[in-house]
Amino acid sequence: MKKSFLIILGILLSVNLGFAISMDEFEGIKSGKYKCPQQKTEYSNICVVELYKHGGRSFSNCSDDKKAIANDIKNGKCTFEPDKSKYYSCQYEQGSCEVTLREEGHGITCMGSTPPTSEVLKQAQNGKCYLEE
Repeated sequence: MKKSFLIILGILLSVNLGFAISMDEFEGIKSGKYKCPQQKTEYSNICVVELYKHGGRSFSNCSDDKKAIANDIKNGKCTFEPDKSKYYSCQYEQGSCEVTLREEGHGITCMGSTPPTSEVLKQAQNGKCYLEE
């Protein structure tokens, strides 16, 4: 009985690990903006994918088939523009924040005890946080 349980557990863990690995088809793709041709949709025939350094991403005028889009990027079928965002790390006594300044806005993620995000944003903009390379 114990041996059967361990075998079943091993199979389930293997399946779940394989699923988790295959779930992020954009893993390993360089951050930046990709413009990919696709079959005509009601909006445009160009799909725009933005991949951010800290893992965020956005899609504009793209099909729902993310795996096909990732494959197009990996196979060189899309044009590439480097990520022009600036990434800052703000350290505090009992917390930290990551600040991303993009051309079209900003994003702030904090953990622990930190100042209000409006203050964190001002500190990043004024060079009081570490600029990540």
